[in-house]
Amino acid sequence: MSLDYRLLFRTYLPRTLTVNGYMVPDCVTQYMIQDIETLSISIDIQHMEKKLNMILDILLTIGYKIPVKPQGTFYILVKSPLENDQTFCELLSKYNILCLPGSLCGIPGYFRVCLTANEDMIEKSQYGFKEAYQQAISSSNTDNNIDFVNIQNYT
Repeated sequence: MSLDYRLLFRTYLPRTLTVNGYMVPDCVTQYMIQDIETLSISIDIQHMEKKLNMILDILLTIGYKIPVKPQGTFYILVKSPLENDQTFCELLSKYNILCLPGSLCGIPGYFRVCLTANEDMIEKSQYGFKEAYQQAISSSNTDNNIDFVNIQNYT
């Protein structure tokens, strides 16, 4: 494989994996990373829990509805304040927040927030989440009467 193709591969692979929701290396990725079996990979659970709580604090304080607290996943499923989750994710992207519309995963009306951002990025995202939420609720007259689990006391 020539270097040009490897650079192209590196550019588009993360986008493809994010959109498809697959974070397991496929055969092409395994080819690219020949020593994948010798990598020592570990996840700092306490650090992930801290980031989860940071994002939950931000989203719940703003007014987002979260049906369930994640238990062992890298994503938070959030109710979109707009009926069209893709439109809302496009609005978030104007604030440099990239989320996956739930309709792409068979869960319309929701969007996925990934916990892999660093703490600085999470803090900076608060402004964008707040602005997008306020724009969405001011432009939407729909009432989403759904019973959500109260996770205000999640810590």
